[in-house]
Amino acid sequence: MDMLQEDTAEQAAVAVNDAVAKLEAIERELSAAEERIWQPHWSKSDPLAERLRRVGVSEATANMLMCMIQGWDALCRGEAIPAATHHVLDQQEQAERSADAQLAVILKDRAASKSMAEKMGAKMRAKIISKRGRRFDQ
Repeated sequence: MDMLQEDTAEQAAVAVNDAVAKLEAIERELSAAEERIWQPHWSKSDPLAERLRRVGVSEATANMLMCMIQGWDALCRGEAIPAATHHVLDQQEQAERSADAQLAVILKDRAASKSMAEKMGAKMRAKIISKRGRRFDQ
């Protein structure tokens, strides 16, 4: 195995460990939320989407999470990632690019324009100069 493959394998292992830790954290939070509103007919082995919805997770968020888990599961089994998972990932990537572009515009505008303090200072100077001029004109 060459150095590049070793780095990739190490990165993949770190990513897997990170994903597992996040899923465990989600499970802990979900269990805690369920405990607060628990009903006797519920079970911890109920489908995840159902468990998420009953604690107030929106339908869209529950569906997105289930789609991501299905994609992860397919990847782990060496199967093709489902089209729905690709669609969710594409939407997330597009949203990230859009946010980056918006941030770039904001930063560019801030760099090009005067700060609020500079603008207020300029207005105050203009008022003072205007008042001085009126005093001498009278």
